[in-house]
Amino acid sequence: MITIDGGTGKIIHNGINVTPAPMVDNWYVNAQLQPGSGTNTITDNWERGTSSQFGSIGSAMTQSSGIFTFPSTGIYYCSLNGSYYRGSGHRRYVGFKISTTENNSSFTDAVVNYDSISGDTTDNVYAAISVTFVFDVVNTSTHKMRFRTEAVDSGTTITDTGGRYLNVLFMRMGDT
Repeated sequence: MITIDGGTGKIIHNGINVTPAPMVDNWYVNAQLQPGSGTNTITDNWERGTSSQFGSIGSAMTQSSGIFTFPSTGIYYCSLNGSYYRGSGHRRYVGFKISTTENNSSFTDAVVNYDSISGDTTDNVYAAISVTFVFDVVNTSTHKMRFRTEAVDSGTTITDTGGRYLNVLFMRMGDT
């Protein structure tokens, strides 16, 4: 159903203003990542999913040194899904964080999720972690996002092949 808002003249489709259009975009880390202990921002090897297996609609996100800029204002659903692994041994915690800024400089952790890696075998042991956040982007110049790892110590790996082990989904849900 298409509706035209008589007050503004904007075209509205199912409650979402289509000017700017709805948006879905996929990004992933395209190389092995070995985060150290503590909290580390993922700054390198980001790639936009452009092959036929990645669906996208509308304008793309952009990123520079791991800081993502939104193509238009709006309410965005953002999700990071990733897996850590170790060849053997136990790790009390590993996690991912979504950090946001509303002033283009001071980032705060909006959401954090952890898991542990348990096992004393010589086989690879995995921990899959997801974090999601709904972000109100009222200004594309100041409202940005980055993704971070956190681990109790070093020696844990995130290996990626075609976006299967660490990927991010951005969806514009509607107007701010």
